[in-house]
Amino acid sequence: MSPWDTSAPIHFGSIFARDVDFVQYAITKKRLLAGLGEAGARQLHFFIAEEGITAAAYVVVSIVGGTWTIEECGDRDPSGARVGAILQALIAREPVERRPTIRAWLPHGFVPPQVRIVSPKPSTDVLIVRSLGSSMIEPRLSGDDVLYWRADVF
Repeated sequence: MSPWDTSAPIHFGSIFARDVDFVQYAITKKRLLAGLGEAGARQLHFFIAEEGITAAAYVVVSIVGGTWTIEECGDRDPSGARVGAILQALIAREPVERRPTIRAWLPHGFVPPQVRIVSPKPSTDVLIVRSLGSSMIEPRLSGDDVLYWRADVF
């Protein structure tokens, strides 16, 4: 059985679940961006932690120069400990290299125990929301109600 067990989506605690199709789409989109760009300018890495025969956590990282960007990640554990362990292992793979700058947009309250946020700052991107229903209800969303991944931007 593949780690892509479609009956078990990856959850981000109680925030939301990413199913197999969505994760594969996000990876494919970023691979195309890396593959169609200038040779060697951008890399995309996808890492998965398995427990038994199913995926327990994943991380999608794009690399440009010495900067890593976590495009998206997911963990069955609400603390994100597996995501943090994946990042630790990635940094340890190249002990001679200078440690990379890692950037990410993370859900409110999601900080893996192995991660320390050095300089948090709000996103400069604007999100426009429109009701899909027939009634025009003005949405009352706070920053905690919205999660917008880097992988959502092409």
